[in-house]
Amino acid sequence: MSSVGWIENPLRLPYTANNPDIQIGRHAIAIDERRAFFRPNLWRPTATGGPRDLKQVWFPGVHCDVGGGYPEAESGLSKVALEWMLREAASAGLLTEPAKVNRVLGRSGDEYVPPNPKAAMHESLTAAWWGAEFIPKRYYNWDRHREERGMNLFRRRTIPDGSMIHDAAYQRGADYQKLLPAHAIRVS
Repeated sequence: MSSVGWIENPLRLPYTANNPDIQIGRHAIAIDERRAFFRPNLWRPTATGGPRDLKQVWFPGVHCDVGGGYPEAESGLSKVALEWMLREAASAGLLTEPAKVNRVLGRSGDEYVPPNPKAAMHESLTAAWWGAEFIPKRYYNWDRHREERGMNLFRRRTIPDGSMIHDAAYQRGADYQKLLPAHAIRVS
């Protein structure tokens, strides 16, 4: 996500789309986020830099439906991405405490909710954000493979062909699947 900085003078953070020091990269991306100031900042590794082991996976929901931040009772959708991230981190060697992982993922019968790919999705593009949709902003055009400038105008995110889409998106039904690119890679 690249939503920092001023409107006409965005803060450019080096190495956010390509970092030669990262060996393993995992990126969970929100399919349904539409706010102009929450555009995805996808990794674009080159032959000489960037993670050699990279997975950028698209999940259903808006920014906090994927990365967390809503009240626990409303966080079933974000737990899908959290479970994936924890599994990926463990397979890369991160040590975790199974009891704590099980608790946070709602497997202990207490106040934590479990992952739920069909949980209610939130709407982040509220009236407070509408004005920003008409402010020209730089963005990466995946169809033309270049940076451009324009107004967002409430548009959905562009998911590049060949992107990895989490199985949770397909579990949301046929109408939701119509939003996904035809040439996607389904992952779990």
